[in-house]
Amino acid sequence: SAGEAPAVQESPFNSFEDVITKVAEERDIELELALERMKVTHFSAHGDIEYVAAPDQPRDLVRRLKSFLEEHTPFEWRIRSTEERSAPVESLSERRKREEARTLEELKRQPFVAEALKAFPGAEIVQVKQPADENAPPGDVAQFPKRDASAPSPARKKEADR
Repeated sequence: SAGEAPAVQESPFNSFEDVITKVAEERDIELELALERMKVTHFSAHGDIEYVAAPDQPRDLVRRLKSFLEEHTPFEWRIRSTEERSAPVESLSERRKREEARTLEELKRQPFVAEALKAFPGAEIVQVKQPADENAPPGDVAQFPKRDASAPSPARKKEADR
């Protein structure tokens, strides 16, 4: 009926990371890498992105990003560049590097790791993997089969037969 406000359509993208995740799922590696380096200063799920332009970004980045977003949402996107703000803006790849560096520094301060690095001059930590979340559903981890506690083990049975 007339007079009703048009329904605001849901966006599948609540953050810029959601956009990058979707690009990655569609295997557009070139676009994914460019977006990971993009310094986004403002992101609105309903069609507004502001970013700091970088001299090394692909010339067609904005056009490609806009067409990708409009392919996945029912509305038009405004993507504009802005001058670098006084507050430093981090791209996703910069944040990841900073977090990895911090994790590495924290690791080097652990007594066991510090001792190991002292014991092996010239050794360096090349990769840090996060431990699997114990509460996460098992993926590649196969659970040990539960042994029936009531069944005697074969070894004990042989001893009993003697």
